[in-house]
Amino acid sequence: MHEEKDSRTKKRILVIAIFIIILITFLVGEVTVRIFDPQILYNKYDKAHPSHPYEERPDKYLGWVNVPKYTAEVASKQNGRIHVVKETHNSQGFRMDHEVNYSKKLIFLSGDSFIYGWGIDDAKTIGVQLNKLVGSEYDVINLGVSGYGTDQSYLRYIKEASVYPNSIVIYAFYANDLTDNLAGEQTNVFKPVFSFADEKELKLLNEPVPDHPYLAKKYGKKEHTYTGLDRIVRSWSELYVLLINHIHLDKKEDTKTEALDGVILGVIKNFSEREKHMYRKTLAIISVWKEKTKTDKNEFILVAMPSKLAVDVRKQRQTEEYYKMQGNFEYDKPYAILEEYAKKTNTRYINLYPVVKKEVQENNKELYLNDDDHFNDAGAEVAAREIYKYLKENRLIDNGQ
Repeated sequence: MHEEKDSRTKKRILVIAIFIIILITFLVGEVTVRIFDPQILYNKYDKAHPSHPYEERPDKYLGWVNVPKYTAEVASKQNGRIHVVKETHNSQGFRMDHEVNYSKKLIFLSGDSFIYGWGIDDAKTIGVQLNKLVGSEYDVINLGVSGYGTDQSYLRYIKEASVYPNSIVIYAFYANDLTDNLAGEQTNVFKPVFSFADEKELKLLNEPVPDHPYLAKKYGKKEHTYTGLDRIVRSWSELYVLLINHIHLDKKEDTKTEALDGVILGVIKNFSEREKHMYRKTLAIISVWKEKTKTDKNEFILVAMPSKLAVDVRKQRQTEEYYKMQGNFEYDKPYAILEEYAKKTNTRYINLYPVVKKEVQENNKELYLNDDDHFNDAGAEVAAREIYKYLKENRLIDNGQ
């Protein structure tokens, strides 16, 4: 009898001991992750969380635009640390913490999430950093909207900036613009798109933009992305998020070439007719935009924003292994094509690729967010510095720092 009781007691002690060991191991792991590899939790700072407001809304002319008078805080990771950054839109939906002073000299920045400043604070966007360099007599206006291609950026210029002559207009090209310009919809939202079937004339389609069948779902009441215990643990355990992310990364899905965007398709050595067409269409839109700015008495500048893939050797190796295309990519290709176009058409061109590549590969600088392909604070600073340098050297601004 005593032996049976002792046996049960020993089993209870063993169970408690195992539980304590597991708990201690988990806590040590949690602390270790939070110190050495912090993760973004699923909470109000996550854009997917129901408590986080939408930063965009549908628009009949552009497909979607930034929500006016918007303020939110977002978690992002750079230099190995989690930062909570502030995102602000003024009453016109520009990523700015003030209203535009149209009595000043104007510099318009057009583009996608790189210009918008995805994942970085209001004070660190390319526009704000450039404004500090060019001086207070200028107002640098951020027209960037996440997900925009060249087509939407051009149309937003017409809507918001074309009536202000003697301005500087800067379009920041990013490689996924190549495929964005082919599409008439993006993530359950229709968008304006130019037809270019004969490659002779651009014709605007989807005007006004029709409602997508899933539009109400996209911009309606947010539902939780995760459910049950998974959602609860994601909200407080960074160790759990790290483990889950690695599991998902290890699952190699069968990805079709048609689903890839311009970041990869734009650097393939031997182009198919589709890749050739996406380049010709993008350059055609840029040409029309340049002529429009000339008519508006504005100065047009084309800027090439390098992708992380183009400069990060580790990411290049992983991508080549994943798609089994070792040696089949030319990472400088988009920027060389733009440079050749700029020389032929006498277009002002700022190629950030060589500068960013040198900073990343030779100087070991971190210029991109961790686990993301957008510029971090330092990357935005490099872009602002190089744009300012070009403006100064070509006497397009009066003074500046």
